[in-house]
Amino acid sequence: MSVTAAVILVVDNVGKMLGFSIENQDITKIVDSICGVLILFGILKSSHDLDKLNNDTDQDDINQFLSNEQDENLNAEQNKNIEDLNKTNNKKDCK
Repeated sequence: MSVTAAVILVVDNVGKMLGFSIENQDITKIVDSICGVLILFGILKSSHDLDKLNNDTDQDDINQFLSNEQDENLNAEQNKNIEDLNKTNNKKDCK
């Protein structure tokens, strides 16, 4: 839509300078058709696809962060257990 609006503004201004006028509806139809073909060939992405991509990326980032946090917590707990075991063994060795 923003592409269409930009093209309408450009064509209107060029038309005023050169003394001609084109209906905005005609410009919209032409630009939408061109954009549709570009989306079909993968040159442009539709805003729906971009929103989905952004949401998927955000969810992937969140999942990765949570996974890293769980790994760090597990490693910290394992290290604490090892330290406790070492302390217990050291006490037994001292007796």
